[in-house]
Amino acid sequence: MNQEGKYRLYGVKLNFILLTNKFPQDRYAPEALLQLALFFDSELGGSERAVEFLRVLLKRYPEHALATDAQALLELISVSETGEIQTVRDWLNNE
Repeated sequence: MNQEGKYRLYGVKLNFILLTNKFPQDRYAPEALLQLALFFDSELGGSERAVEFLRVLLKRYPEHALATDAQALLELISVSETGEIQTVRDWLNNE
């Protein structure tokens, strides 16, 4: 991806942050939080920030369908220190 594409992608993610903060009851807010977690973990190597977004998702929307995915991702990120998550990331990036 070229530099312009990366900046555009970062702008989209910034809009996700604004959406989840200004409109937490929006039907897309849980998905935005999950996308943010995935983005920070995979693109920016920001596992700590990814964990924050996942915890917010679980706290705000414990009954949402994505809560199970968020919990699983939290567990995967905690394993990432051992390097096992790289296999999962590689698989997801090839889909």
